[in-house]
This record gives sequence, C-alpha cells and structure tokens, in this order.
Amino acid sequence: MIQCRLRKLFAFFTAIIIVFAYSASFSEENLQGWEDRYKSEPYIRILKEIEVKINKDYSYTETMHIIDKIQNEGGKKQGEIAIDYDQSREEITDIEAHTILQDGTKLPYEKIQDINAPGNFGVYSDNRIKMITMPGVVIGSTVEWKYTKKARPVIENHFYDAFRFTCICPIKESRYKITALKDMKLNFKSLNIKIDPRVENAGDEASYTWETRNNEKDEFEEYMPSEEEHIKRVLVSTLNDWKELSDWEWSMNKKNLKITPEMKKKALELTNDKELLADKISAIIKYLQTDFRYVSMNIESHSYEPHPSDEIFLNKYGDCKDQTLLAVAMLSEIGVKAWPTLMSTSSELRRLDLLPMPFYFDHAILNFELDGKRYYTDVLINGYNFQEVPAMLSGKRVFVINDRGGYFAEIPLADNLETTNVSNEKALIRDDGTAVVEIDLTFSRNSSIGLRERLKNVSVDEKEKFFAALETSLAMGGKVLKKVWKNTDIPNTQVSLFLQFEHTAWVQRMGDMMMFGMPQKQRGKIFSSAKRRYPIVFLTPSLTESNVSYTIPVGYEVLSLPKRISLETAFASYTREYVSEGAKITGKDVFSFKRAHVPNTEYQTVQSFFDEIPRSTNDKIIIKKKKEL
Repeated sequence: MIQCRLRKLFAFFTAIIIVFAYSASFSEENLQGWEDRYKSEPYIRILKEIEVKINKDYSYTETMHIIDKIQNEGGKKQGEIAIDYDQSREEITDIEAHTILQDGTKLPYEKIQDINAPGNFGVYSDNRIKMITMPGVVIGSTVEWKYTKKARPVIENHFYDAFRFTCICPIKESRYKITALKDMKLNFKSLNIKIDPRVENAGDEASYTWETRNNEKDEFEEYMPSEEEHIKRVLVSTLNDWKELSDWEWSMNKKNLKITPEMKKKALELTNDKELLADKISAIIKYLQTDFRYVSMNIESHSYEPHPSDEIFLNKYGDCKDQTLLAVAMLSEIGVKAWPTLMSTSSELRRLDLLPMPFYFDHAILNFELDGKRYYTDVLINGYNFQEVPAMLSGKRVFVINDRGGYFAEIPLADNLETTNVSNEKALIRDDGTAVVEIDLTFSRNSSIGLRERLKNVSVDEKEKFFAALETSLAMGGKVLKKVWKNTDIPNTQVSLFLQFEHTAWVQRMGDMMMFGMPQKQRGKIFSSAKRRYPIVFLTPSLTESNVSYTIPVGYEVLSLPKRISLETAFASYTREYVSEGAKITGKDVFSFKRAHVPNTEYQTVQSFFDEIPRSTNDKIIIKKKKEL
C-alpha cells in the first residue's frame, strides 16, 4: 500500500515537473505568439514524440508520447484515443494516459478497450484498436498519453519507418529518435524539409534525433499535390534499392501462387470457346469480377502477403492483392504471364528520391503483356475492357512486381471517351413562348459504368425513382412527352438519354420580345479561399460539351446574341458561342480540364478564370417580333 502511494506521489510530482519544464521551454520559444496564432483551433498538439529502438534481429520497440491542449468544443474528441496495432506481430504495453485540468488536477484514464477495427479490417485481418476513454476533457484541459509498441519486422531482416513533423493540427514540438546498432546501415531521407539528425553514440549503439518546433498544421485544399510533394517527413529504411522490395514481395506472391485441378478446369471452361487470346483474357477477368466478392483487408495489416490463390478460388472472396494473385494464376493456364502491380490511390509517387519501402502502396492491380503491348487492369473494377483505362488509373505511376527485381512504370492516359459528356439539345419555340425541347445526352464511359453498376444493385422501384429524378431535373418543370434510356444494362457501352418535353414558359417574354439561351454557369465553392498554400494539380482530363439548336417562331428576328466567350488557362479552357442563320440559332458550350501542375503563385489567375465564367454567361439571346408592313 505504501509503495502504491509512493508511486502515485512520484507520478504526480513527475507530471508537475514535466508540465513546468515544458512551460519554461515554451516560454523561451515564444509559446504565447505561437498559441495566439492557433488559438481558434479545436486543439493544439504541444508534443509529438516517438522513440524507436531497433534490435539486432530488426524487431523494434516504439514509444509514442502525445500532449494535446483542448481549446474549444471541437477539441473534445481527443478524449477518445485510438491506438492501431496488428495483433499478429505487435503488442501494446505500458499505456499511460491522463487529463490535466486547468487547476493542475490530474485524472487517470477511465478505461481501455480492445476492439475490432472499423468495417471488415478487424474481421478479415489482425488489425485491432486499443481505445482509451479519458475523463474531464473540457476546454482548457490537457490530454497526455503514452504507450510502448513491441513489434516484429514486416520484412524479415529489415526495418522501415516514416515520421511526419506535421499533421491536421498545429504541433508545437515534434521529435523523432531512432536508436540502433552502429553497424546497422540505416538510409535516411528528408522530404520537403531541410533537417539533419543529431547523432549520439553510446557503446555499440547510435541514436539519431530529428526535432522541429512551431510546426504549421497541414491544410486541406482542392486539387492538392501528391503527399510526397508537400508533407514534411523523414523516411528511414534498411532496404538499399527497389529490387530488394520487389524480391520480397514476389517471394510472398510466388509462395501463395497455387493452382488446383479445379482452377485449371475452370480456366478451360471459361476460354475453350474463344479463339482470340484477348477474348480468353477478358473471360477470366470477367469471371473474377462477377463471381468473387471484394473484402477489404488493410494491405499493411497482414504484411502485404496475399492469401493462397487456391484458397481465394475456393472461398470466392478476397482483397485487391488476393484477387490479383488469383488472376495471375488463372491467366498462366492460358499462357499469359501476368504480374502483381502496386500503386497508391492517394500519391503520385513521381519523386525519384524516395527510399524503397512498402508503405507508399495501398492497392494492387494486374499487369500483363499481349501482342507486344502492356496492359494494366484492376480486377475489382467492373464494366471495363482490359484495353480501356479507367480514370482512377489514368497516368498513374506504379511498381510492377516480378522475378527480375521489379520496375516502375506509368499507366497510359485514359482516352477522351472516359471523361467526355456530350449533350445535344433542340428547341422549337412557338409564338406564345412555349417550346418543345429535345435533349440527347450521352454520358462519359466513366459515368456510364458508374450508373450501370448503381442500377444493377437496386430494385425496380429505386431505378424508376432515379430515372424520374434526373428526367424532372432536365425538363425543368415541363411536361415530359417522350423518354428513351439506352444501354443502361449493356456492358461496355455509353449510356444515353433522349428526353422530349413541352414547357409553357421556356422563354422569358417582354412585350413583343423573347429572351432565352443556355443557362448561366454557376461559380460553386471551388477555389474560393482568399489564399493558396500548395500548387494546384489536375490529374484527369475531362470535357463537357453542350450543343444547342433553337428554331425561332415565324415573324421573329434576332435582336441580340451574346458575345463569344473564350477563356484559357494552363489547366482548363471554356468557350461559349452562338451563331444565327435565318430562323435557326445554334450554340456551343465546352468546358475542359487538362493534366496540369499550376504553382500557387498563379492562384489569382485560377480564381479569375472561375469568377469570369458566371459573369460572362449571364447574357441571353433576344428575339423580337418583326413589325408588320
């Protein structure tokens, strides 16, 4: 009992000393000025500290220490602390957590729960969460927590890690320390920050410490550059080149590449009536897309290793790397050599100075060659021929895993059909201002596939509601006379809609004049912030084209046509123009985006482009009834 009380008393004084020490340190660093700058933030992170000790066998111990100050209601969410870990190779120990109130009162954590990760992560993998519930988390309080993680390496005889100096909250002090044997070769790389470690030697060990102070928060902006282009972090890896990473990944794929007689039989069954090899490939990929269930399994949580392909074939479910490996196995039965390929859904991976480590990648796709041309296919994306490039893969830099050391490659850009939407409209205007309008709308391939997949999974009633909502929106209150949807259930085609409607107030009447035309383009919220911190990056080209044709009533003449609009920037262009010829007026409206990287110094130019579009598209066509002679 006495020892228990002494421990509590010691812990109390330790906490007071820590708080005092930080207060003194922050005073010297002008804490007040930094806190004033971020006083409206929900919380500020006073300290983010990670210490890693790498053992001789590359297992390691990591200690995390966090101190957060709560500043408003939004910061109270810090009262729930989630510690992610992989229970197959990681152990969480020595959890300490307490809330310090403004009067110095220290409240220990209320409870710690060990729970499944959200969704399927905890069901189909070893990913778990230690959830710490904190009491007394009110405005002005400080939440401090610390834990130790003991882990075996993901890659045998190797270590890799990354430390971010910044996050979604401002951080007063960031510290990262690694201790390892002196003869352990560690490769270091700093991204977007010039910082060298402080090196300290003790016996046969060396310690490397990186520290920063007064860190800004990571701001979210539209069309941001890839993470490796702006996140300040340090990379550490014992891998010397990308070949080592490929060899490791391929060894796990090779180990689990198992082909059973049932798999051979199925491959033959799917392809025996196909003459062309391309059709055989398509049949196998289609089989995987239709007969197998995707189950999300965090790619990091089970060490990047796919499940055995015969197991996936039998169970009819798996994640991206599982189903990709199964595709590799089944394609081999028709003589096609295929390889798993790693990519990132959030990063472009275009920096050539990245250290080799697997954490960049969060998705696996398929790579194979046919008739001297290389194809990249995501077996999880329905609706595409393997020759077509989906928008989400367009231009991506990927890492192909093979038995020759792997290599980086770039997926070709998607063709124009992938993101081009075209609308053709005809309007017959009557003398009383009513009109019969026909709209022929062709959806892009990307939109068509998304629409088709959505409709495939809903009831007939829900389909009808969806169609009715879109038709009503296009008719703008008019009476629908005819509607024809095409290709909503035909794969590898573009969905189209023909809509005819009658509108009693389609034009605006002003005595003997009428006013009408294409609607004003809305500005929207895009690029509305006063400042821009990061470059603007457009990755996927797209085009929206509207063609209109108006037939004006007999006895009317064109009084005024809007001026031609032509706006051009490095990343986008917009044009709108009308041409009058006799009783017909035609118009064309085209908005296109290009792949581009625009520096933040041109942000005002970007804003001006979007501001000008609604300003310049408010004019209308004006026609007037001719005077009788």
